[in-house]
Amino acid sequence: MRRIVVGVLSLCMLASPAAFAGGAGNGDPSAGSSGGSTAGNSANNNNSGAPAASTQPASAPVNPSPSSAELQSEIDAMRALVQSQSDQIQKQQEELAEMKAKLAGNNGNSPAQPAPSSTISSAAPVAAVPSIAAQPSVPAATSAPASTIESASLSTPGSPAGDEHSPLFFKIGDAKFTPGGFMDATAVFRTENTGFGIGASFGSVPYQNALSATTGPAGLTETRFSVQNSRISMRVDAPVGSATITGYYEADFLGLTAANANVTSNANTLRSRLYFADYKRGPWEFLAGQTWSMLTPGRNGISPWPSDIFFSQDMDTNYQVGLTWARQLGFRVVYHPDKLWALGFSVENPDQLLGSAATSPACFTAGSGSPAACTNVSGQADSTSGGTLSTPPTPNYLPDFIFKVSADPKLGGRAWHFDLAGLVSNFKLITPGAVTGASRATRTATGGGVEIGANMELFKNFRLIGTGYWSDGGGRYIYGLGPDFVVRQATITSPFVPSPLKAESAILGFEWQAQPKSLFYAYYGGAEYGRNFSQDPSSTTTKLVGYGYSTAPTTQNRALQEGTVGWIQDFFKSPNFGKFSLITQASYLTRDPWTAGANPRDAHLVEIYMDIRYTLP
Repeated sequence: MRRIVVGVLSLCMLASPAAFAGGAGNGDPSAGSSGGSTAGNSANNNNSGAPAASTQPASAPVNPSPSSAELQSEIDAMRALVQSQSDQIQKQQEELAEMKAKLAGNNGNSPAQPAPSSTISSAAPVAAVPSIAAQPSVPAATSAPASTIESASLSTPGSPAGDEHSPLFFKIGDAKFTPGGFMDATAVFRTENTGFGIGASFGSVPYQNALSATTGPAGLTETRFSVQNSRISMRVDAPVGSATITGYYEADFLGLTAANANVTSNANTLRSRLYFADYKRGPWEFLAGQTWSMLTPGRNGISPWPSDIFFSQDMDTNYQVGLTWARQLGFRVVYHPDKLWALGFSVENPDQLLGSAATSPACFTAGSGSPAACTNVSGQADSTSGGTLSTPPTPNYLPDFIFKVSADPKLGGRAWHFDLAGLVSNFKLITPGAVTGASRATRTATGGGVEIGANMELFKNFRLIGTGYWSDGGGRYIYGLGPDFVVRQATITSPFVPSPLKAESAILGFEWQAQPKSLFYAYYGGAEYGRNFSQDPSSTTTKLVGYGYSTAPTTQNRALQEGTVGWIQDFFKSPNFGKFSLITQASYLTRDPWTAGANPRDAHLVEIYMDIRYTLP
């Protein structure tokens, strides 16, 4: 740049004598030419002996041509000016290089300091002498470095332009990758030992007079510290023509834990939570992968994103009694006609749950007293929790079908949300020919359920939340606290028949953002399972099987209830450096089985959580 500037100035300098010579007189080019011609004619006339005074009076002023000494003096002045400005440019470039070196050496812990004001003022154009005021190239050349310095250092510490924050994402090609997650340090105390972990085992709260080889004697309290709820995630957004595709992965460390994990190493197993791809084009949205079931209540629209799902503010990793939810693989299509409405349909992974509490005819499990022709066919239903390598997962009949509609109106300037979802589930059992004495028999049944939810901002930052769920064959969506169906058999040679079990649940609560960094919440939730039982034809006595009969085991729960209060305090939060929070929860939980036997009418406990969380920016 300096060579270009000096070259332009040199060309101007070499051209200036002719400009000054041609410009002597009145400054009019035509007048200059005329003057030259007149002088020539006068000389010729004088040589011919004609009197010169006849063409120009002696008293008229004559513009004298500049002498060689005067021209040389002006040239020397221009050269000195060019040299001065060249030195100034050199000095400014050295200062700019020094500032760039300082910026390059900055480790990011503090913003770059602004350049001294003298540096900026020295970059101002130098006033030109009158003799070259008509030449604009000199000021233009000297002002260029000034703008460069300003763009590099005119910010002040703490200003948005001076922070120089790194982006919260990185790009590979056209795809934007955004990492996320949080680090949890969780402490939980319970008045009774559930033997389950940091998540409450709602369905197996021990009695206060119980003695268990697993949980110990009654009254044994439980204290646990864990980082298992810490989470990692990655979101990828990529444009595809006029559409966008988004991939999302989320995992925690609540996977299967080794028996001796708490002795020394406290190692925790990574577990996938969400893993899906979402494609949006216009009003249509298509999703495939594992995400929150569309039967889970929402906070905003029909969305797979955790921030748009209601699963409470609880620190309990199993959330709240009464919540209908699942995280499972599904394929969904959602239509968004406008910002108010959304309509969705999903096909989701099924699991016909029988559970460990419900009892079945002896011939179904080839249990004690069953005829010799019976074989254990209980693997057709999930009697555990989905199956492992040693207990194969349930084969299932058809996927679960879920329909949903949501509305997000603005009422009184406040955001409200309503959703309504419907479930259709299918069950199938096969009876071997050895049992029927003829050909193999197949029996099916269809279950269903309805979920309704409301999330209403009654006044600023105060939300009233309510959910309700009624089902006949949808019990597993209430955290699997009871079965979807029971098995019936009319006679010893009759086919096994799946018979759906009624189940319902509800939550009522509020969330209040009292201050920008303080949130208070409270919920009351409950779940209830019906009765469905019959006589076992394999029994020689009047033996009942199913769920909810008079001699049922105490693990067959009739009702469960939980009241929760909590407080979340953010100590600091910023999109640039994340959030540091304290999360607390206190809950009172009761479990009321259909038959208590010699035990108290219900089992109950109190649990208290405290969690320190750092959320990544």
